[in-house]
Amino acid sequence: MKRLIVIVFFLLLLTVIYSQWSEQTSDPLLIAGGTGEQVIPKVSITDDGNIYISRFDNASGNYDVWLQKLDPLGFHLWDESGVLVSDHPAMSWLTDYDMDVDPDGNAVITFQDIRNVTNNIYAYKISPNGELLWTAGGVALTNDTDIDIMNASPTVLCTNDGSSYIAWQRVAERTSLHLNRLSPEGAKLWGEDGVVLQSPETSINWPQLLETDDGILLKYYIDIGPFWAPTRFMYIAKFDQDGTTEWTTAITTAGGITAWTQILSFQPDGTGGAVIAWHDDRNSDMVNEVYVQRVTVNGALTMPTDGALISTDMQNQQYYPKIAVDQVNQHIFAFYKQTNSSQTQDGMNGQLLDFAGNRLWGDTGMVIIPLSSYVASPIDAFTTQQGAIVIYEEGNVPNNDQSMQIKAAAFDYQGNYLWNDGYLDLVTTNTPKVHPAVNNHPEGWFVLSWEEDYDLYATRLNSNGTIAMYYPAPHDLSALAIEPDSIDLNWTFAYHSYPPETYQIFMNDQLEVFVDYGVTSYLFSDLTPGTYEFYLVANYPESVDSAPSETVSATISGTSVDDIIRPMASLLIHPNPIHSTATIRYNLNQPVSTVEISIINIKGQLVYRTVMFPNSNDWNEFNLDFNNLDGNRIASGIYFLKMKTGEDLIRRKIIILR
Repeated sequence: MKRLIVIVFFLLLLTVIYSQWSEQTSDPLLIAGGTGEQVIPKVSITDDGNIYISRFDNASGNYDVWLQKLDPLGFHLWDESGVLVSDHPAMSWLTDYDMDVDPDGNAVITFQDIRNVTNNIYAYKISPNGELLWTAGGVALTNDTDIDIMNASPTVLCTNDGSSYIAWQRVAERTSLHLNRLSPEGAKLWGEDGVVLQSPETSINWPQLLETDDGILLKYYIDIGPFWAPTRFMYIAKFDQDGTTEWTTAITTAGGITAWTQILSFQPDGTGGAVIAWHDDRNSDMVNEVYVQRVTVNGALTMPTDGALISTDMQNQQYYPKIAVDQVNQHIFAFYKQTNSSQTQDGMNGQLLDFAGNRLWGDTGMVIIPLSSYVASPIDAFTTQQGAIVIYEEGNVPNNDQSMQIKAAAFDYQGNYLWNDGYLDLVTTNTPKVHPAVNNHPEGWFVLSWEEDYDLYATRLNSNGTIAMYYPAPHDLSALAIEPDSIDLNWTFAYHSYPPETYQIFMNDQLEVFVDYGVTSYLFSDLTPGTYEFYLVANYPESVDSAPSETVSATISGTSVDDIIRPMASLLIHPNPIHSTATIRYNLNQPVSTVEISIINIKGQLVYRTVMFPNSNDWNEFNLDFNNLDGNRIASGIYFLKMKTGEDLIRRKIIILR
């Protein structure tokens, strides 16, 4: 009997280690279980699609810090427990902590523990193979020994230059805010104590960070009065890379923000500024409203003073907004909890605003979940190519917030559902789900982790309304007829975080050729006059094929190239993904004196621009070294290369892989 138990346990252990994303909403992927409590997950995703999930774990009797790593398929890349980051003594009650990833795929975790008598802040960098890079004890950001002082709730931001910015609050007689910048090697670039924001009359607390041009944006509060009932004002400041304050802007001084309204939805606007949303009761009428504000890279506000009101419904209350910022079209999707005035009924609404704060879905927003006795609240929101996705909790038992299920819904710019069934179930178990954490990959997929019965679970959501692994087809397929007998196919690669091995090219429903994954164009020649249709299928490892791509067509007339109008300008990039140097080839539809090439990152920021002088109207060719563009090394990630020739503008997505 003992042998049987051992065998069963071994099989269960293999299941834990080798499981992948689950398609069953009632049986999500287990990240960490076993004895003790596994709590407060954080999720970060690298450019190449690997997922870090950190946690506190008291299986040892102490709240140790652990880190697990998954591949894009959801397979554990480390052993069952993951990597032990720290087993230094921690408090028996926990406060918040944070994790981010740097451009090289390292995880940076910051938290507090009491190895030095009182609460101090530490930071660790963990490599993709699980090595602790900043010594076994991490980097000590503080060294207090007074038990009446507590350093708490640190947050971290990893920037494109490899720096890690860490901010926290030091709770003493008055709370002060501290901020430091660590080099890639863990050196404190702003001195031993960093930058300090403090005042003898006020408390300064609850920092949040965003990257901006040549520095960071810092959101924080200034509190007047007792800590349990402060008069709370909100500010955003810009710091350069040397720690100098470039500007400070008041976001709201209207008051009404409670002491337990701490971490807000705070997002980049795509041009170096930020958008932030919150709720308050500035009128002291026991009714909370949601407000949104945008601050530019120069510190100017583009919405009304103290924020743009998201809904004019003054009979009901609005709470906990989550925003998703469309940086290209300059729109803000906002999703928020709505209750009746007595908070006995819950629902969820949505609103779309422009960067001036104008309400585009009506003055009272759009009802997503009508008011009822079922508890509902948004968890997070993200933009997609078609609109936005909101991930939210909804109760399964009336008047019970302990039986919450997790769902998602997608909307276009008119407020229409994008998925056939309206919403999508992510987790349908009926036990309490605590501390949900979400992160997204630029390719349009998301990882959600949460705490349930003191174990950690996770699931993957794709922007097309599916869960578990998604195997996309190539997209942006185009076919260009080149007389008298050729057709040039171009497409965007399907995936770089989990790439296919090959593509199949079909012409007139017949498989014509296999090409390698790194190829994004193919020239058919010696074609007879006629119309040809094309589509592609991506072939993934383990014999998994994508659905067909879109179908495109082109017509060959057989006319001599000298007797027709030249085709539109064409742009070819090889290789793509790019590891260091890429060859750019382009041809032109008419004589032009200059060709402008620009590279834009996914935040909409200009990374590089150059002006070319074409040699002819036929094919021109040049190389770009992404290790040295005007002296800068371009970090891994997704970018857009734009070519402007007179009135023509061609855009191609490129991926830098290191």
